[in-house]
Amino acid sequence: MVCANASGTHTLPLLVIGKSKKPCYFKNVSCHPTLYKVQKSAWMNSTLFSEWYSKDFIPNVKKLREREGKTGRVLLILNNAPCHPPDEILNAIYDNLSVMYLPPNITPSGGSPSLEGDTKDADDDNEDTQYLHWIDDEISNFIDEDNEG
Repeated sequence: MVCANASGTHTLPLLVIGKSKKPCYFKNVSCHPTLYKVQKSAWMNSTLFSEWYSKDFIPNVKKLREREGKTGRVLLILNNAPCHPPDEILNAIYDNLSVMYLPPNITPSGGSPSLEGDTKDADDDNEDTQYLHWIDDEISNFIDEDNEG
């Protein structure tokens, strides 16, 4: 799992999920900037996500905010994967953090922009525009609420 701030200036360690308790690809590496978690199917589940959120994401955000002297709330935008607990549960863990889920089926069309090439059509552009407007509106609402409170 990858997590970064909107500007890309701060990234959290990559979370890798695998089946092996001692993966061979980490065998000769003494220090690596990744978190490795074991899960039978090698898929993210709600337990792993909640653990990452509480033990990795929140402490990392707190340290960054202290170091930079920032105040106000932080917004974490997630897709609507079933492994993510309800936002009410996550929002109750840390007061200065709000979780917002993207609505179902609103992910950008075409996948990776670098792979799209000339195959994108006008409908895809319209869907992407709607997606970007939705995100812009939600973030604006978040900022407005933060400024009021």
